Amino acid sequence: MAGAMALGRAADHLKAYPGGNALIIAVELPTLTFQRKDISQANLISSVLFGDGAAAVIVSNDRAAVNRSTGASKSANGNGNSVGAHKPQILVSETYTFPDSLGAMGFDLRDSGFHILLDKNVPDMIGSKIKPLIDGFLARHGKTQSDIKGWILHPGGARLLGNVEAALGLNKSQTQPSWDVLANVGNLSSATVLFILQEWIEKRPLNPGEIALAAAFGPGFSAEFLLLQWT
Repeated sequence: MAGAMALGRAADHLKAYPGGNALIIAVELPTLTFQRKDISQANLISSVLFGDGAAAVIVSNDRAAVNRSTGASKSANGNGNSVGAHKPQILVSETYTFPDSLGAMGFDLRDSGFHILLDKNVPDMIGSKIKPLIDGFLARHGKTQSDIKGWILHPGGARLLGNVEAALGLNKSQTQPSWDVLANVGNLSSATVLFILQEWIEKRPLNPGEIALAAAFGPGFSAEFLLLQWT
């Protein structure tokens, strides 16, 4: 979830430094946990599910710089349609840590290297709690689920993403970028939500003023939620 958390912390930082910029870099190498002699279910699942990846994002509250980058993307296209012209603004973020979940996910460093720790009940744990968590998050900021036009969901795996969809009453067309990233590159840990955000910006941009919700999950066991408004 660190990619989503970094977006929130960058936004908090920039509130104290008007006219500034923040650079987020997420580099993940989950294949370091691959253990040839470990035939446990956790190791086999993680070997199939996770991939290596890196992503970078610039977060800015320098309006002039944002306008310059938008203009550059428009002119670069050459056909009158802007590429990434509409960008999301970070409105607010929150972190939630699941009680008694320290052993749900993580790494165990042994003589042979990193070994994945992955509780098989994580998808069910998230699926059972995600609806009230998101409803509460939205309510605290004067929103309801009907206000959300884009769902930027970190796909911990197919089962987890399916459980979240079922709990929130979403269909696959509303979360297709998450499925596409999972199918094409796998779970890239903290970088995943940034890959999915790129899919939304480039292929499914919202209209100015519309709001998306980003949600990511990770060791802790924790969840990070953000409200993003397209400009």
